[in-house]
Amino acid sequence: MRYFKEPETGQIFAYEDETEDSVILPQLVLLTQAEVDDLLSKKHRDEQMGREAVWVAAEMAVVADQLLMHEDGDDMAVTTPEAWKDYRKALRRWVEGAEFFPNQEHRPVRPV
Repeated sequence: MRYFKEPETGQIFAYEDETEDSVILPQLVLLTQAEVDDLLSKKHRDEQMGREAVWVAAEMAVVADQLLMHEDGDDMAVTTPEAWKDYRKALRRWVEGAEFFPNQEHRPVRPV
């Protein structure tokens, strides 16, 4: 596979290796393997960061529900309000720039 970039728009094009050069638009610039690897790495990281943002939002909803259960004296509430508040703080800190972010293996751990 050969990858090209349109300089004006930044759009990326991919062509099979067997594609004749006459088919490829003349304004396209061939990307080096290092440039392709860099683009794919950035895309993968962006996808990971998006998944982590969705996960944090879902966990924040769990925290809110648990804290409400504690406020209401519900015996189904898990652990202590302080544990949930600490978890909520850890979730807020689980953002770009945090150590190991966005590696899922290092996510804050939900109280049990």
